Amino acid sequence: RAVTPLEQARVDAWRRGMLYFDDQSLGSVIEEVNRYSARRIRIEDPALDRLLPDDQGWGALRELRADTHVKLAEWSQTSNRPEAADFYAQKALDTLPQERRLASTQSIRLTTRAWQEVSQLPPGAKASPQTMALIDEARRLALANVERAPRDPWATMAAANVHQFLGLGMLETTVGRDARMGYQNAAGGLFEIALKQFPVHPMVLRAWAQLEFDRGDRKAGYTRFDQMEQQDPHYPAVYAERLRFTKAFGDHDVAVAALKKGIAAQPAGSTAANQIRHALARYLMETGQLAQALQVWLEAVATIPTDTFAAAGAVETHMALGQRDMAVLAARAALMRLPAAPDAAAANARERIEAFLGVAPTAKTEKRK
Repeated sequence: RAVTPLEQARVDAWRRGMLYFDDQSLGSVIEEVNRYSARRIRIEDPALDRLLPDDQGWGALRELRADTHVKLAEWSQTSNRPEAADFYAQKALDTLPQERRLASTQSIRLTTRAWQEVSQLPPGAKASPQTMALIDEARRLALANVERAPRDPWATMAAANVHQFLGLGMLETTVGRDARMGYQNAAGGLFEIALKQFPVHPMVLRAWAQLEFDRGDRKAGYTRFDQMEQQDPHYPAVYAERLRFTKAFGDHDVAVAALKKGIAAQPAGSTAANQIRHALARYLMETGQLAQALQVWLEAVATIPTDTFAAAGAVETHMALGQRDMAVLAARAALMRLPAAPDAAAANARERIEAFLGVAPTAKTEKRK
């Protein structure tokens, strides 16, 4: 028999990673969606289960429809189906066009997709028309959202992020130098507005610092990080971000000083302080300063004796320094005091220690020799 238009529409949707529904109840739609998602959607009210698209009650449940589309978009994103995610996110926005949260989320989603595509380009290559169409739509949504809600910091941030993306150096061959600088200036102005709207949120300054580095103004970028530290000295991400940029620019002294300052800012004996010690020790190892790195690892172990990462780092640094006997002693002492690893990363660190001892001579063997 001939394939009906409805059947063909469902097949076409399936090939694009989507589901197609026509004149079906809300309950049957959700039942079908739940077959493909680990995140279950459940209807609490049995009356909603029987709603059809032309029921008066359906029109009164626009928020439910939008939320369903949002869940479908999230599922599509985690299933690596970006086009389907964009489709369902747009459907959510079409359902509630005045919802600022949905507009900001869709703008950021499109910007992220464009970034993923542009970051794969070889140096000097132009972005494809499809990629620029994504970012143009993201910019349109973001600016419309700012116009609709000029006092909403999330709307402002979404618009700033789009302009920051368009101001990236890798897009100069696509948008032109003058336009790129104009986008950078627009992004800076939007970040300044966002900071006034939300003065205590470090994410604004974090993104603004990235913009300053993109513009080649390292002093201004570090100033934004200084402001982040002043806002919340206990926020570990500020030190990690500063390290990322100082490493890229080779600002060794700035990196070490920032991480030491971050350690001092954390509560004594805290996990947060040790996390920054890990970053400092790894950086010192990367730059060939093994003795200083070992000192930091040992400080971390002394602070939290059950710190598996620090114990593994100390063992490996002893070995890098040619101190095999000290490495053996450190490894054995670590295994005696370390509990079962709480997660995969800690388990990996413990396994490294155990693997090292598996090839190291035991005390009994040494005595016989």
